[in-house]
Amino acid sequence: EKKLEQLGEIANAKFRVFISAEPALTPEAHIIPQGILENAIKITNEPPTGMKANLHKALDNFSQETLERCSKEAEFKPILFALCYFHAVVSERRKFGSQGWNRIYPFNTGDLRICLDVLYNYLEVSSKVPWEDLRY
Repeated sequence: EKKLEQLGEIANAKFRVFISAEPALTPEAHIIPQGILENAIKITNEPPTGMKANLHKALDNFSQETLERCSKEAEFKPILFALCYFHAVVSERRKFGSQGWNRIYPFNTGDLRICLDVLYNYLEVSSKVPWEDLRY
């Protein structure tokens, strides 16, 4: 803090210092002095909301290796996209409470991953895509 004050006296008037930090878990873990925080302009970045953001969030759960591990890749990727789209819809509708659903069900990332595993197993075991089972 003192170093910034000293440099501020001799620095150009247009000089700015940008500090990036995440919130500390405990008060003892704060590393930015209180004086700097009080005099600073603070900007927060929150994750975007909406269908597109939820879809990206769902798809980001899977690596390229995961997308390419199935032998029926042409069928696997579109069905996985449909699962991610469904996950995004459920996540978005959950925000509306009783208007969105009669009962709250937290369809979370774990559920999405289990769906991926079930899809993978179905496609690997079957000689053709079991559409009847997947629609159920």
